[in-house]
Amino acid sequence: LGWCDFFDLVCPIFSISITTLTLVHSLYFQLLPETLKPLVAWLLGVVVMLIWSKNERARTELYFPSMILLAIFCYGALLTIVSVNSIESIFFYNWIYGFMALAAAIFLAGSQKAKEERPSYLPVLLAFGHFEVMLGLYRFSDRISWSGALFVTFSWGLYAAAVLTAAVIRKDKTLGSSALIILLAVSFKAFFYDLSSTSNLIRVICLLAEGLLLYCCGWIFKKMKDWEV
Repeated sequence: LGWCDFFDLVCPIFSISITTLTLVHSLYFQLLPETLKPLVAWLLGVVVMLIWSKNERARTELYFPSMILLAIFCYGALLTIVSVNSIESIFFYNWIYGFMALAAAIFLAGSQKAKEERPSYLPVLLAFGHFEVMLGLYRFSDRISWSGALFVTFSWGLYAAAVLTAAVIRKDKTLGSSALIILLAVSFKAFFYDLSSTSNLIRVICLLAEGLLLYCCGWIFKKMKDWEV
């Protein structure tokens, strides 16, 4: 690789990176309203996913701009966690960030499975996606006048069941393990916190349902031993 070829490769990358950084700073941080920052950051994350889904040349030439946009995406994700009162319908942003992280994790797991290797950051990506979706369900329950702690537990359980169903269909052990962890956490929450303030009849019904749930989790966990990692 000669000096001319080196400069031909580096100069366009440097120019695109500086332009991206300038536009992000001037348009995103200076002019964009606070309420739109999470949505725009999410859209930038979609752009990064589209770039990295292209060929190797696109990933090489747009590597540094992609990292800048990815940093903005992480900043937007942080806003969805810490911004409670400043952003209207914050639970919606939690959901779109969470489901995007889950979709990216499933896509990466599928693409890496053919190469018999899995990225080390996949559990982190799954944990972030689960956290965002569950946080969105919790914040959504605050908007409903008749909801309570038991409603949050029920919505988390339905979400974990949906994830576990997807894991069974795909035979994905990592996704299935994360769903079982959520179900166990939901069971402990219901047993030690939610049932303490309910009537005896509801308590008996919930305990029976929890026992059935734990039995199903154990049965699925045995089946997961035959799945691929």
